[in-house]
Amino acid sequence: MDARSSDGLGFGPFTAPRTTSVPRTPDDREPIALEVRQLTAMRAVVDAWCRLAERALEPDVFAEPGYLLPALQHLTAGRDVAILCAWQGPPQGGRLCGLVPVVTPRLALAGRAVRLWRPPLSCGPAALVDEACPEAVLEAVLAELADRGAAGLLFPQLPLQGPTAAALRAIAGRALRPAAVLTPGKAANPPPGSPGAGFDPEDQHWRLSAMGEVRIERVREPRSVRDAVEEFLALEASGSGRAALIQDVGAATFVRTMTRDLARSRRCRVDVIRAGGRPVAAAITLKSARVAWLWRVVRDERLAPGLAPDALLALELARTWRKQPRLELGAAFGLGNYPALRPLWGEPTVRGDLLIGLQPELPATAGPPWAPQAMARTLRTIAQSAYANLTGRRVLSS
Repeated sequence: MDARSSDGLGFGPFTAPRTTSVPRTPDDREPIALEVRQLTAMRAVVDAWCRLAERALEPDVFAEPGYLLPALQHLTAGRDVAILCAWQGPPQGGRLCGLVPVVTPRLALAGRAVRLWRPPLSCGPAALVDEACPEAVLEAVLAELADRGAAGLLFPQLPLQGPTAAALRAIAGRALRPAAVLTPGKAANPPPGSPGAGFDPEDQHWRLSAMGEVRIERVREPRSVRDAVEEFLALEASGSGRAALIQDVGAATFVRTMTRDLARSRRCRVDVIRAGGRPVAAAITLKSARVAWLWRVVRDERLAPGLAPDALLALELARTWRKQPRLELGAAFGLGNYPALRPLWGEPTVRGDLLIGLQPELPATAGPPWAPQAMARTLRTIAQSAYANLTGRRVLSS
């Protein structure tokens, strides 16, 4: 197949080595070569992928094999994703120094913005860049997409004060490429009926104890995680109805597979709080090399009003992780906003959609390269909200 021929998804194989003018480390002797891989081909490079995750500029469990492979396989949104792999040396024996999943456009690439894939149920874009040569890798990716006619590359919900954002801004400044932050991320709001300023942990514990002994079980082993995840899914379904994860076969299979796979490398922990032997709340925590994410906390919505075992469990989790790697809250998790719990959490990570323009010479009449992308995202959100209101089912989108 020709290096520029189409693979049916809008991209041809990325095989030509890309040499950049960005300064590299003394041991960085090989040029950056890019290739595109689909799901089945990624399994062959899992070992190199895991090594990259350990030395990533910004560790991200959502970009590790244990999370990303199940997401690509079981979530509908994963069908339109291609993985850009950046190598120093040959792909079969070289050093993997970048992994960038992108949503492949369904129409011609020229003049359109490409976006990194943000897996559903994750907290940000699932990309990994080697901390030894981040700008060289990112420059190679941007240059390749620019050569193919892309108008821009969108990094959804990227930590705006993080090193990846800094590297992208430096590259944009050198190349005189436009850069813009779209839709800055906002902290999640507490769900209706959640405890506010009057939340008292001791009172909550006493009220729960009316149901029997209150205890927290913590599991890490794959088999125990498997059983605890089933309780998690049942609790989540108690208040979600037709929108529950368990109602979506792909989503439920993804959660089961992802948690089991991450548990094998001790990167997943499930905590369950019980009252009288009955599970009343559960939390899933995911861990990367240096950061942990409180991914989801759910509770039994059939409990009496005013009971907040999920907040009580989050309080205990914040305490137990205090001496561990940094603990962040998942994107859809609002417990960190409760006044009684806020002092236990660090400053929230400020996230936003960072778009780097790739065609600075575009004529003024063409408009900003991110305008079609922003409009498409807005229309997609409106359509998903309308569907959810009509059917009661959630839409897991990228």
